[in-house]
Amino acid sequence: MYSLDSLIHILDKIEAHDEETIRRYPEVAGMLEISPVHRAVLSIEHSHEGCNPVWAHLRNVIGSKLRGIVLNDVHYFSAADSLGEASFRSLVEMYRDISHVPLLADCLHIALLFSDISKGADYVAEFASIKEIDCSIHNEASAKILRMNQTMHRLEFDEMGSEIVLALIESHGLMGQFLRGEITYHAFEPWRRFLKKYVSVLAEKYTNGDHTKSSALLNTLYRLLNIIDTAGVRDGLMTDNLLERFMAVDLDKIADNIPFSPFDSEIENRISIYSSESSERLSRNVSLAVRIEHLREKRRTSLEDDRAVYDEVSSLNDTFFAWFEKHLSRCQLWYCESAAGDLSVSAQIKWIAAGMYFWEKSDSYRADAMFHVDFSPIAMLLSPFAPAPSAELARSRSNYRKRLMESMMETQSYEDIMNGTAGIYHSELVLCAEGKKGIYSISLELTESEEANALITLLSIYERKSSVAYHSALKLLCDLYGLRKDDFDRLANEAQYLSTMNAAKSDKERMLRWLTSGKIVEVGPGGGVVLELLEKNFPDADIIGIDISEQVIAALEQKKRTQNARWRIIKGDAFELPGLFEENSLDGVVFCSILHEIYSYIEIPDGTRFHLESVRDMLRSAFAVLKPGGRILIRDGIMPKHEPRLLQFCCEDARNFFDAFCREFKGRTIGYEYIDDNTIRIDSADAMEFMYTYTWGPESFPYEVREQYGVMTYRDYCQHIMEWLGSAAKLIEIPDGEAQYLQSGYVTALRDRLKYMDSERNPVEFPPSNAIIVIEKSI
Repeated sequence: MYSLDSLIHILDKIEAHDEETIRRYPEVAGMLEISPVHRAVLSIEHSHEGCNPVWAHLRNVIGSKLRGIVLNDVHYFSAADSLGEASFRSLVEMYRDISHVPLLADCLHIALLFSDISKGADYVAEFASIKEIDCSIHNEASAKILRMNQTMHRLEFDEMGSEIVLALIESHGLMGQFLRGEITYHAFEPWRRFLKKYVSVLAEKYTNGDHTKSSALLNTLYRLLNIIDTAGVRDGLMTDNLLERFMAVDLDKIADNIPFSPFDSEIENRISIYSSESSERLSRNVSLAVRIEHLREKRRTSLEDDRAVYDEVSSLNDTFFAWFEKHLSRCQLWYCESAAGDLSVSAQIKWIAAGMYFWEKSDSYRADAMFHVDFSPIAMLLSPFAPAPSAELARSRSNYRKRLMESMMETQSYEDIMNGTAGIYHSELVLCAEGKKGIYSISLELTESEEANALITLLSIYERKSSVAYHSALKLLCDLYGLRKDDFDRLANEAQYLSTMNAAKSDKERMLRWLTSGKIVEVGPGGGVVLELLEKNFPDADIIGIDISEQVIAALEQKKRTQNARWRIIKGDAFELPGLFEENSLDGVVFCSILHEIYSYIEIPDGTRFHLESVRDMLRSAFAVLKPGGRILIRDGIMPKHEPRLLQFCCEDARNFFDAFCREFKGRTIGYEYIDDNTIRIDSADAMEFMYTYTWGPESFPYEVREQYGVMTYRDYCQHIMEWLGSAAKLIEIPDGEAQYLQSGYVTALRDRLKYMDSERNPVEFPPSNAIIVIEKSI
């Protein structure tokens, strides 16, 4: 009755504004237009940027995913080739199974057509005032609207067909939400209730009284609907792994009213790993941590340490833990990952707890009731597709709003969130409050003060400016409001900085010939490129990265998993290497572009920085754990020998950049004199510091200007190292051209922006940017 072709025909007619089709399918036609605000939040999860995501999703579900399965053509289903042949074949077989009962195929098609009608802003506006219909709970609202309109009767479905479609719609999307940790087992009650009533009816009519077969067919129908609906979110989303997870959800347990979690196997595995830890509530810690991990899937698989969530959950005091666990077991979360999944673990838990606090204080509160916390107002506010003068500005505002949300929540205690005494509930900057609610749902809203709105707008504008003055002001504002994570967060987002650390790979590889295989440690591995090169060049070596930054550790752990790498990463203080490794145990220690940061950032007790003692202590720490015959390998910036130079500014922003650099450079006072409007006389060492800071551009200026890249001349560096490490240290001779050299990238970046000359205005080569120093421990 409702074939694939007829569904596509309906969509085509509605798009053409055919009045007869719109009268017959007004609910579907209502999805053709949605509000800009609704579009912003839905675009977070859907890949249909720049268009109506609801309609685009419907078109993708029917015209691509369903079509591929019906026609047995995987290329329709997934242009990205994300689904293997065997996996796709299983979907085709599932569809063929239900097609043996034509009513079930019709029910699937119509359920896919009508599932998201509550997202059609114009058509459903009249239902928004009805207390029983909460359009923020899309699946339930869609089913209630269809039932109220008697839509299934209009489409000539009998009672059982109507109930199948409505049960599918009311429960659609739940499997995906279940796997993401957004909902609990209790949310499947509508599907369980339907099965209890209609399995026997279907069995008598279509399966010769075989209740088991009838139940299996309905569960296949329900599973297939959820898989197709999820696959339609964006092409390539449905992978072999995700399909396997969908297939593993035990629908028989749902039908039999047996509580379970889709993460049972993960929980058991984690408990076995942590079983040696002393905790009376180990099992509960793990169960709660695993659900929260799935609420922050993107963050967890990119920048987060494997133990981050578990450690945070384990730190919760008993009172808050019991309160939070009790509510979360009945809590269904909407748009939680979109709104809070990029925040720190503690900030996300606190935002969820804020929703629970408002639910507990609502008029509808019942201790045993399942309830919904809707984060969509916050997700809309944070959406990178929110209305703004430009997409770039929208994304930038989103990033700074997330930083503000995180920094505000980090200052609140869990107990204050639970008790309603947290500052976030009465803040003059960003106010968290209960929003629109249904019978058993509340929403969380954020209201920005004039100050917060101005701050976010200003930061977003300054970030795109090319002047160093704006970027200096940007950093001051970020520091004032606590929006920066630490001194090493150099750019607007740390992941972007880490990616730049992987540049100049070939340049870094050539230094490795001065090492031998064995147990090799890299201090401060940054983006991990040297770890990769060590693994490539020393296939039998034990390669270890050590860093103090949790952000770096988490990023590298994810990279290791993705690449199935052999190297490992540990968190530790490189000044205390003897506490991490036995003395005389390492064959090599690598310092790649890290010692100048140690020199620039490490403070001594009087609060000052830029002390050679910091570099000395770091190298002594490494030397202590080095084997006899082992080597320390240093690749870093150096200071050129002092010579007078002329520097001519050939670019409009160069002089302003230079003036700002001289005012704000932290390493030392820069001496110079102007000999004309665009030319200065300057020492080569000072010129080098400016030139190689200028290369990075204004967005990095506030961070680069805090560092001194050239700590000493090559000769002085070697002399100091030998004095620090004593007679057991041997300096390995490096050929000219390798000991000190200039990376070509600096020349490329600066050749049209600066002229570097001697005192007679003759062009001279840029000063060397890097040096390699190798120290061997005597046998």
